[in-house]
Amino acid sequence: MPEQLFDDPKTTEKEVKGVSAVKALQIAQQQGQTIYTITKENYNQVLPKLSLSANVMSDIQNAINADKVVTVHEKNISYKGWHGLGYVILALTTGAGAYLIGGGADGGMINFFGENQNLIVLLLGIAAIANVSLPFLFLLVLLIIIFLAFMITMYNNLALMEAGCEELVPFNWVINILAVVAGVLFGSSVASTIWSAIFGWMYTSVVSSNLVINYCKAVNNRGAV
Repeated sequence: MPEQLFDDPKTTEKEVKGVSAVKALQIAQQQGQTIYTITKENYNQVLPKLSLSANVMSDIQNAINADKVVTVHEKNISYKGWHGLGYVILALTTGAGAYLIGGGADGGMINFFGENQNLIVLLLGIAAIANVSLPFLFLLVLLIIIFLAFMITMYNNLALMEAGCEELVPFNWVINILAVVAGVLFGSSVASTIWSAIFGWMYTSVVSSNLVINYCKAVNNRGAV
């Protein structure tokens, strides 16, 4: 499992180690914390024993409402200048799992791309206009588009899984890949960049919109009643 590296400038510890959800759980257990496996049956009993942030508690509640199982330790850990926790959300029906951390800059990089995806696509459109006068920038812009498409897709995949629609993750990959390929293959270098920006805008505005996420949550919450 990939780990995230952190360095807290407010501490003297500079040799920071990688932090992943699994490692955070292991460290918490080594420090004597209780590791809870939360299901719909024991959620009300475990909830008072947790000392976690509101965002993490909301993630856990949404997962339980969607008939998922959550593994989490009871409170934050401190490790090499980093403070936070790790937790795992598992869908028993599909086996899909989300390995998450909370605290510090948890997922901050992916969140940035996801939360600003419409602005990013707009900036790519502006870059496409610049390509009209500077065609040699096409390759650079194309590489940036591919990188941004990957980061935005990762963000939306995580949002779909947390909302209880992990079955839409493969569809999300296919749609975004098709959008990028269609843009790249459409005409000249300038036209390719412009069409990539247009298809990207369509993806971020329609396919990955909050309407889809909210629909997933609503369906799972109805099923949990």
